[in-house]
Amino acid sequence: GGADVKVWSGNVELPAVTKKEAEESYLDATSVSRAITPPTALATEARNDMTKDRVNYVSTNLRPEAQYIVPGKSGAVAPVAVSQGALGMASLIVLCGGLLGAVYIKKEWKVSSAKELG
Repeated sequence: GGADVKVWSGNVELPAVTKKEAEESYLDATSVSRAITPPTALATEARNDMTKDRVNYVSTNLRPEAQYIVPGKSGAVAPVAVSQGALGMASLIVLCGGLLGAVYIKKEWKVSSAKELG
């Protein structure tokens, strides 16, 4: 079996990218801290939006009817529900990790309180 090679076009022109831009793009795609930290402009926009109409913000923006759906390849996705589910799962994993760590230390090191560790 030979490799299946597809040639789309002979004249693909890609814009020049500096090493710094490439590194930033790589970090944007792979860094967990960047993924969970919104850009400053986005945070400022959200804050301004929230303070503009503080009284009605929750009823107009956080109700289920105001949430949008993104059509996907195999169905529709609600980004807010996905991010809420992901945060819930992450919280559960951190909680379980903490509990398992405490049980392990207590059992393996035969201690009954954190004072005995210090």
